[in-house]
Amino acid sequence: MPVLEAVGLKKSYAVATGRLVVLEGLDFSVEPGEMVAVVGASGVGKTTLLNLLGLMDQSEEGEIFLDNESIGKFSPHKQAETRNRKFGFIFQFHHLLADFTAGENAAFPLLMRGEPKASALAAAARYLERLGLSKKADEPVYNLSGGEAQRVAVARALAGDPRVVFADEPTGNLDVATAGELHGLFSELKREGQTFVVATHNPGLARRADRVLELKDRKLVLV
Repeated sequence: MPVLEAVGLKKSYAVATGRLVVLEGLDFSVEPGEMVAVVGASGVGKTTLLNLLGLMDQSEEGEIFLDNESIGKFSPHKQAETRNRKFGFIFQFHHLLADFTAGENAAFPLLMRGEPKASALAAAARYLERLGLSKKADEPVYNLSGGEAQRVAVARALAGDPRVVFADEPTGNLDVATAGELHGLFSELKREGQTFVVATHNPGLARRADRVLELKDRKLVLV
């Protein structure tokens, strides 16, 4: 059974000439422990799709199921709770909180759900160590390099033990060596059972996926 499934999604935006339909009749599913890469031209709607699946935005039609439960029509409060407890997010730009340390940033989803600070920081520290950042946990984020900051963002996405991690061009702002390290980590975590949905232009990352889907003509097709 898919861990996450979408049926008949539609999304459009208002433009000067009326409505621009980005996604229509779109179906999607990902199995537990699977990595699915979504590829396609810039502007085709990859980020829009991840935002819909991750409840960051609302579809006009269709439904989304997590562990066979319909979640697309949850109340705003319950959607926010689902995002926090069930999903992890990695963006092209790390979006770290400047006044927090690396450890506090990585622990932030756990702190937001009310976990004690000590246990939240301990959970975050385990992923910071895997990412080679154990010595940076107490560093202000403004002291981190771009690659280090993005690895903190990865730790933040993983620390809450999410059912699904959404990664939107997660290595698009990194040098080749750092990107390759993160690609390897994604593969390792996938083998351990973590589920990923990744939007990417990077062919190296796409090759590590179990399936590659191209978004074109408002729908997904298997590559």
